[in-house]
Amino acid sequence: MSAATFTSFAVAGGTGGLGHLIASELVAVGAKVAVLTRPDSNSKLPPGAEARQVDYSSEASLLKALEGIEAVVSVLAGAGFAVQTPLADAAKKAGVKLFVPSEFGLRTSELSDNSVAGGKGLTIAKKSISFVGEGHTPVSFTTRPDIARFTAYTLTHLPLEQLSNATLGVEGDRQSFRELVKIFGEVIEDAEKKVEREGLAAFKGLAHVGEPQNQLVPGFKPLNVPEALKKYFL
Repeated sequence: MSAATFTSFAVAGGTGGLGHLIASELVAVGAKVAVLTRPDSNSKLPPGAEARQVDYSSEASLLKALEGIEAVVSVLAGAGFAVQTPLADAAKKAGVKLFVPSEFGLRTSELSDNSVAGGKGLTIAKKSISFVGEGHTPVSFTTRPDIARFTAYTLTHLPLEQLSNATLGVEGDRQSFRELVKIFGEVIEDAEKKVEREGLAAFKGLAHVGEPQNQLVPGFKPLNVPEALKKYFL
């Protein structure tokens, strides 16, 4: 780790899929990691991480949990996303230097308040694909392990001035869903040929990262779609 970057992190949502991976990668690069957990949680922690119980409705509880923390990574999702604002407020009050919001997907800065994301994409178990619109718009695809590695490296190697108010993009592959149908059929045996489509133009152009910054991580080669399908689903 660079002497100019962060060494102590709190991860909110650190027992979930992506959060667990990010916390594990932070531990792997030598950072001190505290996973914020609710009192009734019995979820398994990443090895090497510390559990800090927190009541998100209590500012005092949040401030105590954030003692000695330099950066907070929020990987909250679903119903838990509602507590991100009080967490961010407490982080600022506690003197945390960087707050990373749970925005590991669409470019939320360009979404309208009434935009809604549906559960479209690959359904590997059913060997089918569904997508929105006509399927011509390029979409970024990145595996969660690659997102976690990129996140941990940049947070522990880039100086604060490169991270503050910045949006960093990581990308394993960029394909339209029509292109994905072809790849899916080539890699997955007996893939379903029927493709479900829904007309939704709200996300046109928002589902890719723009100019990816994979080069920030030396030697980093995130998996493309065929590689990911073969590694994780075959």
